[in-house]
Amino acid sequence: MPKVALTQVDKFADMLESNLRLVKGAKTDKKMAEIMGVKTTTANNRVHNPLQMRLEELFYLCSKSHVDIGEFVSKKLEIG
Repeated sequence: MPKVALTQVDKFADMLESNLRLVKGAKTDKKMAEIMGVKTTTANNRVHNPLQMRLEELFYLCSKSHVDIGEFVSKKLEIG
């Protein structure tokens, strides 16, 4: 089977998904939905497909989680 190279968009989506999972932590899907201002199913979909996230949802998530938006979208976040 041939090797498949990830595109820049794929790498970006993977980084966003990783950051979303880190910010989510032990929060329930319901709590994430409340923070983002969306329904529970929408919040769960955003974790699995972060490129579909609206800027408003990203703003609410970062501001309530005390995470810099610039860092959230530009590098992989780490605990500590």
